[in-house]
Amino acid sequence: MKDIAKCIAKVGIRKLTPLQRKVFEIITKHERTAIVVSPTGTGKTEAAVLPILYMIKKNNLKPISAIYITPLRALNRDIEKRLLKLSECFGLRVALRHGDTPYSRRRIISTNPPHLLITTPETFNYLLINDKISPYLRNLKYIVIDEFREILESKRGMLFLTSLYLFEKQHGKKLVKVALTATLKKEEYARQLLEGNIVPVESIVVRSGQSKKYVIKIEAPRCISQLCREINEIIPDKDLSARIESIIKKLLKFKGILIFTNTRSIAERLGFLVNKVIEELYNGSNIHVAVHHGSLSRSHRLEVEEKFKKGLLKAIIATSSMELGIDIGYVDYVIQYMSPRQVTRLVQRIGRSGHFLEGESRGSIVLQSNLYQILEASVLAQRAVRGEIEEEEQYSSPLDVLAYSIVLYALMNKNGVNINDLFTLISLHPLYIDLSYEKYRELLEYLSYSRLIRIKDNNVVPTSRSKLFIYRTSMIPQTRDVLVIELYSGRKVGVLNEEYVVLNIDEDDILVLAGDAWRVVGYDNNEGKLYVEKINKPDVLAMIPHWEGENIPVSFKVARHVGSIIRRLKNRTSLDNVFFNNVDETVKEYVAGFLRDKGFNFFGDDKTIILDYNEKSGILFINLHGGSKLNRLIKDIIKTRLESLSPSIRFEAYSTPYAILIKPRHEIRFPKMIDVAIETLRNLPRYLSLQYVRKVSVAQKVLLWRIFQVAQRFGAIDPSKTSVSRTILEAFVDTIIGYEAFKEVLKKDYDVEKAHELARKITSGEVILVSRISDEISKFHREILLYSEKPAFTSVTVFDRNIIRDRILSRKITLLCINCGYSFTDRIENLLGRKEYRCPKCGLKTLAPIKSDGTIEKDIVLKWRKGLRLKSSEKKILDDLRKRAILLSQFGELAIIVLGARGVGVSEAIRVINRVMEGSDLYTELYESEKKYVRIKKFLD
Repeated sequence: MKDIAKCIAKVGIRKLTPLQRKVFEIITKHERTAIVVSPTGTGKTEAAVLPILYMIKKNNLKPISAIYITPLRALNRDIEKRLLKLSECFGLRVALRHGDTPYSRRRIISTNPPHLLITTPETFNYLLINDKISPYLRNLKYIVIDEFREILESKRGMLFLTSLYLFEKQHGKKLVKVALTATLKKEEYARQLLEGNIVPVESIVVRSGQSKKYVIKIEAPRCISQLCREINEIIPDKDLSARIESIIKKLLKFKGILIFTNTRSIAERLGFLVNKVIEELYNGSNIHVAVHHGSLSRSHRLEVEEKFKKGLLKAIIATSSMELGIDIGYVDYVIQYMSPRQVTRLVQRIGRSGHFLEGESRGSIVLQSNLYQILEASVLAQRAVRGEIEEEEQYSSPLDVLAYSIVLYALMNKNGVNINDLFTLISLHPLYIDLSYEKYRELLEYLSYSRLIRIKDNNVVPTSRSKLFIYRTSMIPQTRDVLVIELYSGRKVGVLNEEYVVLNIDEDDILVLAGDAWRVVGYDNNEGKLYVEKINKPDVLAMIPHWEGENIPVSFKVARHVGSIIRRLKNRTSLDNVFFNNVDETVKEYVAGFLRDKGFNFFGDDKTIILDYNEKSGILFINLHGGSKLNRLIKDIIKTRLESLSPSIRFEAYSTPYAILIKPRHEIRFPKMIDVAIETLRNLPRYLSLQYVRKVSVAQKVLLWRIFQVAQRFGAIDPSKTSVSRTILEAFVDTIIGYEAFKEVLKKDYDVEKAHELARKITSGEVILVSRISDEISKFHREILLYSEKPAFTSVTVFDRNIIRDRILSRKITLLCINCGYSFTDRIENLLGRKEYRCPKCGLKTLAPIKSDGTIEKDIVLKWRKGLRLKSSEKKILDDLRKRAILLSQFGELAIIVLGARGVGVSEAIRVINRVMEGSDLYTELYESEKKYVRIKKFLD
């Protein structure tokens, strides 16, 4: 063992930390399951793996003796590098296997398995039914689960824990498990799920005994320096320029920086702007910044990670892809761009700096000047320093997880499993303790109906479809990305999820994407493109992002804490004891402005709900400090009631953790909204029955959103093969899939429990309702509207016909001769400038311009030439070709340009040509024709 100690010292572990010594003793002497809770960078991985490698070596255990589970493939690769060095010291083998592992490496693992296998939760399931690997799993004794909080809070994690439990029961063994996490709140819940027992729970929670020190600065920079003025010449937005300046200064000061954003679109935009400023102001410098998020290719992410580690990159701008412990080298500072919304997320992100034992984690939250962003960030930072993290989400009998588990267990027991014995086995697991036998049988009926299992002699047995279901179905729902395209220029603006577009986006809706405001022109389902046009001087509601995807929710506690600060600031003259020390002076100055003009008195707080109907904008502002989920529920209830009471009016609604905004469409003024909202809040319990909440979730499409995800986990929808439609999703509402989806709504989208708490406080008078009517957009309204990042409205492009002309002329078009069937294809610009258009083969002026490659049309022409009988549909196509040929013969290149534009058919072409002949601009007319086509295409399809 001395040689092993020397070898480990060379790897960099000269002395075990107190945490590592404690875990070593628990595993080697007591062989007990443990949950290790310790900040990022404190050696948790080595604490778990060293004693396991020691025991494998000491007891000469056969492969596969241990498995290391990580939720991210990127983390897999990093762990493999670290464990390979350690395993060599013990003379043991380590291998990595996941979905991207080449066949050659898989074959080696099958024939010469490692002592320790690194894999993902999904691949673990596949190994259980792999005929070559599963025999080696009989030797399994130890299992390490990295990023355990991620496992606890996700359905893929629930599936893994269920599979692990079923594996243990099948083989009659109890594995020694070591779960690793930086944060943990519900210890007893975590221990129960890890062990698969309610009582007795014998596992040990080991905390490092050292709390990492966090130094978090809160900034809301202003554009006052010469550098900011120079940046402002590049970026025509002073507030944004100030934030970019703050980032640039840190890039110049620190060695390695991680910059976190909450969405990938903001990451991309921020990366573009930072690099643009660096290029123009620091040309030739060694400041290089790259973007890293899950939607980028694996090769790109690996390249970014490697460059940062080598010091070739000064900063990585990332989303949650960099939260977990991927080794990218030394990070000495972290910037959180805009509020992180959760303490847990802030701790994870800032914790990436000072990534070594007893290191101080330093970072800043860079915000825009907005009261709610500032107060929220302050609350989160204070809670992070005190270690007051959010509780883990607690699941109960997830039926999509159970469906997969039953099929998996059937494959593990091909001779069949008794239905009642299986129910007993499942119901003993803490996750399924409240599963009713009726719901269990309903689930079996669904699986049998779907032919994923078969019920034979009261036994569950696999079918020919079972294994395919296991390999094709994932607990991580997939979605098709919809490209958001500026119709005017054809350029890509951003990306949205398909199900969101289908369920929530309508023509003329206003979106905020890529920092600009856009009006929706129409959605092309076949192409997967949402066409938009930029708007100037948008409606005030356009200042709100219409879409934020699965945004990070702000908890009820944090929102109430923010409300309590506002209440305490009313009628005060100073900010004493409001903020902790690391708040920038610009932040204090901004908040102090509200003290000076008594501005806080206009806001609601934790004991006051303000209902403000603004006559100028027609918006009802409900200033409610309820957090993301509670406010979304209240918003959807009020909107549902308004739509029920006034079915002829269509309402728009939006919520933040601090406010609800509702407005009728089409500039309608409807002050009665305030009366409906007040009545709803005063009688809130009436609208909180699960039956009514379910009705609301259907009406506001929240349930349909969740059905899309749950149906994938049940294997009922394959997004790669099925386009999403509301009709398809509605068909699942009253099924077991709809039942599970509604459970997810209550977990992920709505907070009914806190709504009941709010209702009690309103009834008792502890929370009061204050209604008012305002006639101007005040500071109160702006602070609520601009809680999310302000769009840059100044960049509206003046209409330029040359952009549209160039786009249309670059399109390809086919000229088909309706006399002889000859055809050729070229760009429109290459076909212009001819005196006349004749067929190169027969010489007649019978060429018809068409947008397709002409294959179908050519076959019809040749069929007609042979004198064969045409179908009615073919006759229509031939007639259309004749009209096109006539237009080309009469109007030459004008006909080619017009018929080459998107969605312009013969009738529309004639209209456009007539308008042009009357003096209208050709390309302006074609742009309007394209807009019209995008709007009506869904009806044509």
